[in-house]
Amino acid sequence: MLFGSQIFLSLLAIRFTYSYSSEKFGKTAALLILSFQAFYPELIFACCTAGPTIWFHLLFAAFIFSADIRKHPILRGLIAGLLVLFRSEAMLLVGLIFAFEFLKGNRKPVLISALLLCLTIFPWLLRNQLVFGKPMLSASVGVNFFRGNNSGSIGDWPVFPQSSWNAMKANPETFEQTLDAAAMSLALDWVKTEPSKFLQQLGEKFFRFWVIDFSDARTHTVYYWLPWLICLPAGIIGLRKIGPRISDPIILLFLCYSLVILVFFPQPRYLSLVKFFWLIPAGFAFSTLVKKKQQAF
Repeated sequence: MLFGSQIFLSLLAIRFTYSYSSEKFGKTAALLILSFQAFYPELIFACCTAGPTIWFHLLFAAFIFSADIRKHPILRGLIAGLLVLFRSEAMLLVGLIFAFEFLKGNRKPVLISALLLCLTIFPWLLRNQLVFGKPMLSASVGVNFFRGNNSGSIGDWPVFPQSSWNAMKANPETFEQTLDAAAMSLALDWVKTEPSKFLQQLGEKFFRFWVIDFSDARTHTVYYWLPWLICLPAGIIGLRKIGPRISDPIILLFLCYSLVILVFFPQPRYLSLVKFFWLIPAGFAFSTLVKKKQQAF
């Protein structure tokens, strides 16, 4: 039931994307984009794993492709709230989208959507206030920041002396908060003492996110790197042909996750969240090639 429902949700996300692509780029491009999303090996694998990836694809597709801010501000705010609950870093993405829409003049709909977003995430914030003493979206910000900024390798987990572990474990009710705060403190100290190393690692993080993270064994299979070797440059070509503005929600998605991994750390599963939407410009690039071939004949 779990994996069957995830396959259904993924198909629904593809359906949203097809409707959007057909209206914006035409049937040929829409069919190519649909084929890319339906048969891309990594996205098929994502349906067979328990996690938020498929939900992210569906909710963000619904957010930008089916819920018009002027016609459905309540629905859009609800979807945005669910998106943030599944991926807390989506708050940055949704916030930027709302900010650009507000500046465009859609002020009342944006305010309604923002209110619904706040109401949707309020129970989770209240729960964390009661459990952790803070109305936070995530209880692992410090640990994740350490994993991207430490004296070892990118992706390392925080390690503490046994005495520190024992002191943190002495109070199980505050263990998670204490651990997270200690990890954040270690990471910040490292950034302050090694600013040049921190800056040097930004390039490595960017490469490992957008090109390939070969330190992760899951990227070694040809089913992972070969499709991306084709779709990455195709997506760049497609973006150049489309010529989107920075306020475009899909562009903001790419920019936000680039920023997130630079601050924290890259992982193949983070790129899986983005690849679904990267296949839109990639499919568009191939559709222009198909049209040129048809015109040639």
